[in-house]
Amino acid sequence: MGSELGMGTRWLAFAALGFVILGNALGNLLLKLGANTPPGRPLLLGLVPWQTVAGIACFASGILAYAWALKHIHLHEAQVVVSLQYVLAILLAALVLGENIAPGKWLGMGMIALGLWLCMRQSGAA
Repeated sequence: MGSELGMGTRWLAFAALGFVILGNALGNLLLKLGANTPPGRPLLLGLVPWQTVAGIACFASGILAYAWALKHIHLHEAQVVVSLQYVLAILLAALVLGENIAPGKWLGMGMIALGLWLCMRQSGAA
């Protein structure tokens, strides 16, 4: 699958996976913001905070990008790349929500990122 693709299409597939990572991390952030909406705030359609709907939309757009990317790259490569979404979601929790992330967790996330990088180098995708 990977070698018979043109480099442009393969690069675009990995860019789509970047969109998946961003969409899922933002989706998580928005769902948390929606969950923290104080009572009495206006709700979209009287049901849910707008942040919740925006978070679901982020996840949905990520799923569409992922489905397209899978047409052009191997599943094992795609899964390694999109696993970075966990690192980004925790980074956003610290930066945007002010959540306190313990130093050991930062170290663990660095190790995850390093492990994912090693996986991609061994598969020839990095």
